[in-house]
Amino acid sequence: MTPDSIQSYDGPVNSPAEYLKKSPFSGQILLDAPMKNRCTFKSGGPAETLVIPESLEDILIVRTLCAEKNIPLFILGGGANILVSDKGIKGITLSMEKMATVKQEDNTLICGAGLSVNAMVSEALERSLSGLEFLSRLPGSVGGALYMNARCYGAEVADIFDWAEVLTLDHKVKRIPFNKADWAYKISPFQEEGLIILKGAFRLSPGEKSSISSKMNEIALSRREKGHFRAPSAGSTFKNNRDFGKPSGQIIDECGLKGLSLGGASVSDWHGNILINREGASSEDISRLIIEVQNKVKEQTGFYLEPEVLRVGDWN
Repeated sequence: MTPDSIQSYDGPVNSPAEYLKKSPFSGQILLDAPMKNRCTFKSGGPAETLVIPESLEDILIVRTLCAEKNIPLFILGGGANILVSDKGIKGITLSMEKMATVKQEDNTLICGAGLSVNAMVSEALERSLSGLEFLSRLPGSVGGALYMNARCYGAEVADIFDWAEVLTLDHKVKRIPFNKADWAYKISPFQEEGLIILKGAFRLSPGEKSSISSKMNEIALSRREKGHFRAPSAGSTFKNNRDFGKPSGQIIDECGLKGLSLGGASVSDWHGNILINREGASSEDISRLIIEVQNKVKEQTGFYLEPEVLRVGDWN
């Protein structure tokens, strides 16, 4: 289930947590779990029921419960590209953080969906495997990078993707191999409703550790210089549209919108496409600022900027 498809949920007589406690579920169950520290915008309300599975069996239990009791289910990765409602997330939020295995088969690196992108890049370096350098210091998880076909520095996940294992709506584990037709800018085959990414395999190449490390450091320095880490943000807020002839950040800059603020949210002074939580911003502040930037750019240029950021939770 994609974040934008989550519907409001009033809750059954027995809470999801009560059902899970009566089941063989072996992971953690947290009630009213703060989401501010689980997403890079550092804003938003709590998850009504946050579960952290230990195994595929745990995930199957959660998926079955949600299907049988009509409970909304949101899959949480690294929290790098989402904006959580100030009202929080109803139903069950399933964090993949413990699904973080790493395995190497020849020059293919197989990573659990909950592994952080930084950890995956570091694993490749330790194994002298090249191909993941462009993702250096990218926040988020392997599952999130696959879902969004993460793209930066002239490369994208589709370039190195081999296959992934997913859990389908009918509770089957399915392997999805690379098919070029399934991939495009910010598009992947995992955006089909109901798929839960379990692990992904990436085709890499043998390389010199010193050369790989040097490229990683170059990318990390570039991210720092662009101001990705100066304040809580989701990195690039808007997708780049090649039909516009310019990157979204340049368009926003030329519209004179750097520094534009609403509440505690601002367009950063250093990059037009980085909207930041400047000072205790609510998610509503950030959402209103996104819309304001869209409107002002549309008025001045005729271009409609499409957000990369997904709104999650109860936005009704």
